[in-house]
Amino acid sequence: MGRSKSVVARGKGESGSTRVKSLNPIYSTVVDPAAFVELAGLPPSAEVKIPGSDEEAFDCPEGYVVMYEYPFTIGFKFPFTPLVRSFIEVFHLSPGQLMPQIWRVFTVVHGVTANWRMPFDLSDLMYTYDLALQKCCRYTLVTKKGKTNLGVGLGVNDRGWQSRFVFVGKDSLGDKGRFLVEGWTTEVVKASSLTELNVDSEDKYRKFLGYSVEDRSFSRDGEFLDEQEVNRSGDVAEEEEIDEESGQLTRRRKRLGLLEEVVANSSSAEGEVGVMADNSGYYISLPSFYFSYLSLSV
Repeated sequence: MGRSKSVVARGKGESGSTRVKSLNPIYSTVVDPAAFVELAGLPPSAEVKIPGSDEEAFDCPEGYVVMYEYPFTIGFKFPFTPLVRSFIEVFHLSPGQLMPQIWRVFTVVHGVTANWRMPFDLSDLMYTYDLALQKCCRYTLVTKKGKTNLGVGLGVNDRGWQSRFVFVGKDSLGDKGRFLVEGWTTEVVKASSLTELNVDSEDKYRKFLGYSVEDRSFSRDGEFLDEQEVNRSGDVAEEEEIDEESGQLTRRRKRLGLLEEVVANSSSAEGEVGVMADNSGYYISLPSFYFSYLSLSV
């Protein structure tokens, strides 16, 4: 039973511009705008537009922000944490373009560093990771060569997240929503967005890895990650396993009952493509800012 038109929690929004649809389109299955407002911790003024039956996430209309339920199901609350906000602002990405693996990494980082005297910021995060561009301009984090993944306890498989999204009116979120990016960014992240790492990023990296496996493991405990940066841990991997010692990536995707295993890039990436068919991407390395094309083959 498909929906014939968009559903809006408050006011009206213009439908997205016409574009070529995906080969295997994924449409929203969210039906209750009010429930999403409560789950995400959005203000009462928030305008939540449930996409129409033929609208995908990248059809987000002007003036709206794509938001998935996923980060809110693992403890985040609007307006997110300082690290998340800076990530979105600096890389100019909609929160909907960050795949679940990135949110898990954020959760690990927040859990470990919540009580640190010196904050663990975006430059510190990118000391360990590169940003990898996947199909439909979604992004994951991949561990740089020679670095160890900050998160452990990998192997989380959260299916169904791709159909749980809405469009949220940016102006309806007030001043706290100013950092958000409207629509769906299709341009490659600007290399000049982050110019250099912190001088103490190496020290923070080593301090982080000194924490126990338990402290650096993903967990869902019902706590909220918002502006207060609650001390909890979280992690990575959508349908993938990371071999920490060998640094090899084993990608496991189940589609139509078939199991594909892809071994790719020795930098221990956790790209999570889920049911997406594309295996290609771009690496954006910081602070050297180089772009190299990655081709994954079975």
